[in-house]
Amino acid sequence: HVFGSFQEDVALSDSDKVPQLVCTTANHSGAVTGVAFSRDARRLLSVGTDSSLTCSELCYDNSGQAMASKYKSANHAKGSLYGVATDASGKYCVTVGQDKVMRIYNVRNGRFVRHYRPQSKGQGSSTPRGETLRVSVDPSGLYVATCSYDKWVRVTDFYSGRIVASATGHGEVVTAAAFTPDGQNLVTAGADGIIFR
Repeated sequence: HVFGSFQEDVALSDSDKVPQLVCTTANHSGAVTGVAFSRDARRLLSVGTDSSLTCSELCYDNSGQAMASKYKSANHAKGSLYGVATDASGKYCVTVGQDKVMRIYNVRNGRFVRHYRPQSKGQGSSTPRGETLRVSVDPSGLYVATCSYDKWVRVTDFYSGRIVASATGHGEVVTAAAFTPDGQNLVTAGADGIIFR
């Protein structure tokens, strides 16, 4: 389990029924708003209100105690970052936040790869009118789902940045979006207490 906090740190706990704190890392200068493990569970990615993505490698000492060692911090965002997710290959991660820009980084070295700015083609559903909160990459690695304060969920092509689908239906802000393991469905949850599949 991994937890972010308003106290600028990330806490890791084991997966027992009563979680025990394993280690913490304090690599942000603001609240931690999103965390994710790399697919191989060797790297911890975190984003926060300090506008940064921090990449840490998980190591274990001789006694088996976990330690998180920061190897890269990137700060390309204008405003807070809220969400981070890894792709199916484990090679890339995607961040989203206050400036509505989706950024892609190489997980192994933390380097910036590319970004996609919000599309504006006159359609109300294509351009986020609110900050982008969360992000999820489908199991195939081809699509990225984002949810925003404007109550819309958008699915973007990972390689072109083109929005291929969008939907609304929540009465309040959409707070989570995740693809099912088979990639056939997208599950969303909102502040209205409703879960859609």
